[in-house]
Amino acid sequence: MSTASQPYIRIKVLKNTFYKGPVLAGGGTGGGAETKTDEEPEESKGESGANVANYYKTILLQIVCATLLSLSGLIILIMVSTGAFKELRFPIVTTTPSAVAPGATEGEVVPQGAPTTTFRDMTLFSKISDTGGSISVGYSIAAFCLISGMAEFAAMGVMSYYSNPHFPGEIIYTMRFLEYSVTASIMQVVICVQLGIWDWRALLGIVGLTITCMLCGIIGERNVGKDPTTAWLAFGTGCVAFCFTWVQVFANFYDTWAQNADAPAFIWAIVFVEFFLFALFGVVQFFQILGDNRDHEEVTRQYIVLSIASKMVLAWVVVSQVLANKT
Repeated sequence: MSTASQPYIRIKVLKNTFYKGPVLAGGGTGGGAETKTDEEPEESKGESGANVANYYKTILLQIVCATLLSLSGLIILIMVSTGAFKELRFPIVTTTPSAVAPGATEGEVVPQGAPTTTFRDMTLFSKISDTGGSISVGYSIAAFCLISGMAEFAAMGVMSYYSNPHFPGEIIYTMRFLEYSVTASIMQVVICVQLGIWDWRALLGIVGLTITCMLCGIIGERNVGKDPTTAWLAFGTGCVAFCFTWVQVFANFYDTWAQNADAPAFIWAIVFVEFFLFALFGVVQFFQILGDNRDHEEVTRQYIVLSIASKMVLAWVVVSQVLANKT
C-alpha cells in the first residue's frame, strides 16, 4: 500500500464510521475496488422515514395534549377565582382515637355527637380536631392541569432540541414520571377529600405511596432492554404502592357512598374510571418490559393519551357536577 493512499483511506473510514455504514476494505496496493459509501441503503432510508413520521406524530400529540390541559387549567382557574364556579373546600383535620376506661363517666370525656363503639369493657371514640387548613377542589384541579400542560410543553422542547432520529428516552421518562408524581398526587387528594378522607396523616400517606409508585416507574423505564431484573423489581414495587393507595380509596368509598342509595353517579364515575385509567399506565409498562419494547416514542404516545384522558375526566366531571352546582 502506497503512502500517498493512506490519507484517502483514513478519510473514508472516518466517514463510514460517522454514518454508521458498512466499511468495505478494497484490495490491492491502493487501487482497490471502489465502493459507494456516501449512499444510504434503501432499508436505512425507510427506517429513517418512519422515524421522522413517528417523531412528528409524537410532537403533534404533545402539542394537542399540552394545549388542552393548559387551556382547561386556565379556564377553571379563572372561573373559580371570579366566582363563576364555587370554591369548594374540604377541611384538613386530625383524628385522634381515644377510649373511656371502665367506670369513667362518658359524658365528661366523649365529645357531644361523637360516634362510639364498645371494645371489651371500654368505650371507643374518635376526636376530630380542625387543623385550620383546607383543600380547594377548584384550585387543585386547575393546578394539576396547568402543571401537566407545562410539563408537556417542556417535554416537547427537549425532543425538539435533540431532534429526530435520536429520542432522549431516559430524559423524557424521568421528566414524565416526575410530573406524574406531582399531578397524580394532587388528583388522588381531590378524589380522597370527596370520599371523606380529610385526616392529614391519611392524605400524606396516600401522597407518599403515589410518589413512590411514580419513582418506581422511572426506574422501570430506564432499565427496559438493559436490566430486566431491575425493571421487573421496580414494576412490582410500584404495583404494591399503587394497590395500597387504592385500597384506602375503595375502603372509604364503600363506607361513605357505596351503601348509600342516593350516592351521586359522578362519585362512582371518578372512582372507577380513574382507577381504570391509572391502572392502564401500569399495563403499558408491563407489556413494555415483557416484550422488551424499545420503541420509546410509541410508549410515550400511549402515556400522553392516558395522561390527558385521566386528567380531563377528573377535571371536567368534578367541575360540571360539583363546582358548577351553586346549591
